Amino acid sequence: MPYFNWGPAYVEVVKNVKEGKFEQGWEWQDPYWKDITDNDKTAVGFKYGPALSEEDQENLDAFIKDLSRGDVKLFSGPVYLQDGSIYVEDGKEATQDQIWYMPQLLRGMEGASY
Repeated sequence: MPYFNWGPAYVEVVKNVKEGKFEQGWEWQDPYWKDITDNDKTAVGFKYGPALSEEDQENLDAFIKDLSRGDVKLFSGPVYLQDGSIYVEDGKEATQDQIWYMPQLLRGMEGASY
């Protein structure tokens, strides 16, 4: 089960405020790839559920390792929006802003985009 963890970012903000170094801005919080379950360091994490088989856990661990090395590109084109329009061209990779600010759901996702 994936989760978001705002703790490390909040600790950094509080530290900067206390030291008089805080500046408003946008900070992208990457996962702590050495151990995405380390809640003191990671912005996202993963908790293994009891139904996850040993084989599936090995596959998941390999997938996470590939993500951490950049071997897997989840938002490489072509990427289509729910309405069928192209969002990321073939051979290109979505930027962090494109991922964060998608104007609608991606093709194959169910639900209201607007």
